[in-house]
Amino acid sequence: MAIIAVHGREIDVDIEKEIQKYSWSRPKWRTDRLIACSPFRYDSSPSFYVYFEDTATAFAGSWGDSGGGDFQKGHFTQLLAFLENCSEEEIVEYLLSEYASDWDGESKLEIDLSRLKMKTKERGLDMKLLDNLAITSDYLLGRGISYETQKYYNNGYDEANNVVTFPYVTPNGRLAALKKRRTDSKMFFYAGGGIPMRELVYGIDLAYRDDHKIAIATEAEIDAEYAYEVTGILGIAMGTSSITDEKVSVIERSPIEELIIGSDNDEAGEKLKTQILNKFGMIRMYTIDIPEGCKDLNDMTPQQLTEAIENKKAVETSLFNVA
Repeated sequence: MAIIAVHGREIDVDIEKEIQKYSWSRPKWRTDRLIACSPFRYDSSPSFYVYFEDTATAFAGSWGDSGGGDFQKGHFTQLLAFLENCSEEEIVEYLLSEYASDWDGESKLEIDLSRLKMKTKERGLDMKLLDNLAITSDYLLGRGISYETQKYYNNGYDEANNVVTFPYVTPNGRLAALKKRRTDSKMFFYAGGGIPMRELVYGIDLAYRDDHKIAIATEAEIDAEYAYEVTGILGIAMGTSSITDEKVSVIERSPIEELIIGSDNDEAGEKLKTQILNKFGMIRMYTIDIPEGCKDLNDMTPQQLTEAIENKKAVETSLFNVA
């Protein structure tokens, strides 16, 4: 256990227990730290570390990655946000609820006594965050996503910071969250102040805007866009390898009537597929086969993906499944 500062409070967190929940490549568990291959990039030699306790030069929970060119380092909530594929705000909420016994959550309402009425805190981000970004990215083009598809999903490219952006937009057109992914590594982060990722589905605004009745559900945003690029069927992304009841509700309220499951070809992807099949009841479900050697949809050739969609398999789901 170690004392770390979270949201202006000092709480006692079991850092080692928290990071043991995740799979690590070539891990070396020391009494005071973990050394492993970097989770932020493709790495074959352990050059990443995270401290379990304070040291002479760093606080508990601090991490560093010295093997990726420019030295990268950060704090514990940032690391957990990456590993969980969610915002730092959600990690802060989790840590406080898990380790701060007196934490009862932040109120979403405030009382304006001068006017004697309740005011609801406005949720989401300012659309101006998308201003001054390049409209297209050669990085995404290299991943098989045309400029036209990039514009359809409203991607952006921040050349100064070397990141591509994926806007999560609500059905009524508000910017809910903004994911930023570096083009030179697997590292990503979210713009602060957005709606929790557990409530959001990438691309769902397009289902409403253009009345899409069928969609391909993926884990990653790039897979969703690639699916649309190749097949013309709307791709939507969970943004993670699990699906929450909130995400299910968002999809079931949309125009989507048929869902093709395009989760990753690994253990986490199988878990997501099972969750989707168990949680939905009123939407027709299909699964596809991903060829051996391909880890996700973006790994497949256009011909392979087209054939997989053409040969999709209908799956019966119970009408009594509820989100």
